[in-house]
Amino acid sequence: MHEKMLENFMSRIDKDDLKHAVKSKIFELLPLGSPSQKVVAENLGFSLRNMQRKLNEQGTSYKSILEQTRKDLTFGYMAQLHLSYTEISYLVGFSCTANFNRAFKQWTGVSPSCYRKSLK
Repeated sequence: MHEKMLENFMSRIDKDDLKHAVKSKIFELLPLGSPSQKVVAENLGFSLRNMQRKLNEQGTSYKSILEQTRKDLTFGYMAQLHLSYTEISYLVGFSCTANFNRAFKQWTGVSPSCYRKSLK
């Protein structure tokens, strides 16, 4: 399922846009844990500082791209009721469900369980 979402996302991006390249690399690496800036930069053939500078020129940062990618994935996964919160937290790169719950509440103002109830 994660791969299908990645393929769908990849088909819609501008390949010359570093912001989207970073987002797709994060998307690919999230199930392995939260990828560091350095790992993403190296995977894309940039030095850490060069990637940071280029993202800044595009008006964004690694942290904001990581956060937005996690949010986008989370909302897609939350609609899939067969996935547990633990599975979703793992798929979006959180090391523990408590951190995922805290981030989710910060994004939405409600807990994951309240959000899911509103979907039904």
